[in-house]
Amino acid sequence: MFLGLTALEDFWDKSQPILFLGEWCRKYERKSALKRLNISVFQSSKLNYANSYDAYQHVVLVHERLLPKLAEYLNSIHQTKHSLQYWRLLVGPFLFWYMQVVYHRFLYLEAAFFELDDLETYGLSHKSFLTAMNTNEFMCLAVSDAWNLQIFTQLIDCHFKKPILYKDLNWETTLNARKTQFLEASLKQHTKFFINVIRVVNKFSRSQEVGILGGMFSEWDLLKLMLKSHFRILPLLPARSINRGQSLSRLSISSQAIDVEKRQLLLDIATEDPLSKLVINTLPINMPLNFIEGYHEEVEASKKYFPYKSRVILQEQVASYDQYKFWMGEQLEDGAKIIGCQHGGCYGMQKASSAEFLECYVSNFFVSWGWMGSKKIVAGPMPSSEHIKRYFRKARNEEYKEILWVATLYMRYPISIHDWVMTGQPYLTYQKRFFAALEAKIASDICMRLNPSFNNIDEVREMLPGLKVYSPKDRESFFSHLDRAKIVVIDNPSTTFLYALALNVPTVLFWDKKHWIFRDEAKPFLDMLEKTGIYHATPEAAAEMLNKVIDDPHSWWNSDEVQTARQQFCYNFARLSSNYTKEWTNILLDISRHSNIEIKAVVEA
Repeated sequence: MFLGLTALEDFWDKSQPILFLGEWCRKYERKSALKRLNISVFQSSKLNYANSYDAYQHVVLVHERLLPKLAEYLNSIHQTKHSLQYWRLLVGPFLFWYMQVVYHRFLYLEAAFFELDDLETYGLSHKSFLTAMNTNEFMCLAVSDAWNLQIFTQLIDCHFKKPILYKDLNWETTLNARKTQFLEASLKQHTKFFINVIRVVNKFSRSQEVGILGGMFSEWDLLKLMLKSHFRILPLLPARSINRGQSLSRLSISSQAIDVEKRQLLLDIATEDPLSKLVINTLPINMPLNFIEGYHEEVEASKKYFPYKSRVILQEQVASYDQYKFWMGEQLEDGAKIIGCQHGGCYGMQKASSAEFLECYVSNFFVSWGWMGSKKIVAGPMPSSEHIKRYFRKARNEEYKEILWVATLYMRYPISIHDWVMTGQPYLTYQKRFFAALEAKIASDICMRLNPSFNNIDEVREMLPGLKVYSPKDRESFFSHLDRAKIVVIDNPSTTFLYALALNVPTVLFWDKKHWIFRDEAKPFLDMLEKTGIYHATPEAAAEMLNKVIDDPHSWWNSDEVQTARQQFCYNFARLSSNYTKEWTNILLDISRHSNIEIKAVVEA
């Protein structure tokens, strides 16, 4: 039987029955064509472990053992003596995401080849292999068919029956996209003016107590923080514009830059377990260019982009963007402390949250939206609370009729284990169950709002005929959409449900607890929402609640019981404050005065 590894049809043998390794091999736009083929999807109880919390924890533990060895290798090839703390910030996030992807893909292959001994497949020719330029590009490649074909081929070559044929692949789209990353972003005039003013301030105050990187605060809020702190807190803007996710060094985008000799030295790293071996055997091709060939240029470029010194650095998504981390790493080595901060949903709630783990993992301190954990976590209000609250309706408006249904996106290829594992068909089926249970009069007033990154609107419309579906072009419009809704329905625990509850909009929640598993500390708060009818464990129960309250949702929503549950939940997970700039000023300056906590690995036993 032929094993289809990805949705790339040039790498299928359509003359024989095809077994898809996973649902990711199906593309909705090819639905009609696939009906003409003899296709089935691999199913096995062994795959339960591939998406389990135990598998996630295994990656966490092996990652912590492997990172010091990788740090030693990087110090050796670059002739540096950087601390493990430095490399944990710089390369630790890539390694953690990469290990999850490799382990997940390997477990699927292992199950398939174990249960079926007659499988044959096509692989990607080695001359077509592509190396990511940085962590951001790797994250984009890891959800693509082409790169997944690459990692499947590497794993099969090392551990299973080799492909019967290797074929070439054109990466033209990816390579062209690399060239555009250095184009200057288009900004509004008032934003340009503000940026220029801040750059002047940065130029004459090159050493500040607290420096803020990233866009978690509005321009007005930044000014308030500067004034309230007597300019001890300053935003840090690069001396030249940086696009999100770009490399600082142009060497990192050159396909001719590969240093085979240095990369082969990765294979000398001693491994003690099967997962480490999988990672090390595939890393010479997949280690991003900016960590090896482009490293020294990135370090030098970062000094030009950020000619500053900071005692404390606050950054949103602190583990995500390499272009900041080279400068931040140098500051760490000089004694600076790093503060990460929450920027979305599921933090403090979900049992396995890769983003939360990494951001706490590389930070000395982490500011949450209310929840507590280790001693490095500080509870604070949501940034830009006033910016959010300006959308909050001051009074009940009887004219609101629209029921807003907020959906999330799903990825064909998971990039994390036991974290956001809901895939397309199960998620759409779950939504269909909810829509089918609604009364007819409600169905005509409901509008599903898709995630701005979602591009499968036709699939949703086919699955849910008769439903109004809105595909927004940006994220900002969510707040104005929320503000004019009579009631909001949310079928996932992403950031949007926190905003809805925090802004006190009548809300009905439902999601599958098997796919979004809450940690023990958060369960009592979810139980409170369930007891008061806000959260529901099944689509049918959520639909029944909506049918019941739709004529007058405020009578239910404004009851003492519902408001108490909402307020307690928001205080712990979505805390708003009318004086949040003062609170943030106090948090940042207090950390600056008492920043004596060392970064330690966050690993559960």
